[in-house]
Amino acid sequence: MLLLSDCPDALPDVLPAGSSWQTCAALDLPETERGLWQALSGSDVCWIARVDSHDEPALRPALDLWSCCIIVEQASRSQFDVLGDLYRQQQAMPPSVAALALTGQRFHGHRNRPWVARRGNLHLSAGLAPELPASLLVPALTMLPAVATIAAVRRATSGAVEPTIKWVNDILLDESKIAGVLTATQIRAHTVQSAVLGIGLNVACAPTVPPTPFVPSVGCLAGALADPPSLGHMLWHLLASLAERYQQLCAVGPDVLWQRYRDASSVVGQRVRVYDETFGERSLEGTWPEPLARGVVTSIEPDLSLRFEGRTEPLAKGRLAMEHACLRFKR
Repeated sequence: MLLLSDCPDALPDVLPAGSSWQTCAALDLPETERGLWQALSGSDVCWIARVDSHDEPALRPALDLWSCCIIVEQASRSQFDVLGDLYRQQQAMPPSVAALALTGQRFHGHRNRPWVARRGNLHLSAGLAPELPASLLVPALTMLPAVATIAAVRRATSGAVEPTIKWVNDILLDESKIAGVLTATQIRAHTVQSAVLGIGLNVACAPTVPPTPFVPSVGCLAGALADPPSLGHMLWHLLASLAERYQQLCAVGPDVLWQRYRDASSVVGQRVRVYDETFGERSLEGTWPEPLARGVVTSIEPDLSLRFEGRTEPLAKGRLAMEHACLRFKR
């Protein structure tokens, strides 16, 4: 794995022990990596390292998949958006790329809802070029970052915590949101040409976020554990977990991933409400609209649609809130 960074002081906390790095002019990088580096960092100089082995066997899958990892001190724009633009422009890219921002601006979640970036937390974007049928990969690629994050947190904490997935893309710990994930795909001729995954995971601190029925509280790993994983340890576990599940998806299809997603769900068997995706983005004041669906979730289908007790048709889209969270807001 080729690693490029603009923050050498941070690298010892991120790279495996014994790794070494050196300065490099951006113009001296291979053309593919040079364009990627300049798009993500805007710098003419970088520090370069090559990671070819890892002492922990569980983390070696990361080296099998990721060809390039870029770590920047501060991203002026969401790296998820930058990678998406590069794929849309059909710029030459490494076979697979991971990008980590220690902090940054203009980060966002689903529907561009703001994501607060804090130093010590993990802000990872990843780009892949599957070149496989869309019928096989969509919506499995939506499940992939959520399931991989769950597994990575479990491994990094030796099973001390058991996160869950709140439909569609929130990761919860004791009902507090600790992570959110995103997926964007480029499809041509019924084939997934590229996929960009975004993962924001609160490792060291929980940003202050006004509570809503959709996100009643925000947490972090450090708030739940006496000895939380470091940012670097969490990064390598997440890269390895993404690699394992992506390679499994390409090899055997989406069924295993779907099963893991269902097993980790926090909504199956629970009473929920699902509203239009735009509800609550500006204000929760006034009379709430009728939900698109309300009741007990009985299952999650392979296309990620929800089935409800007493309702014939599944529901494929919307913004979900637990019923008890809505009642806290006296609605």
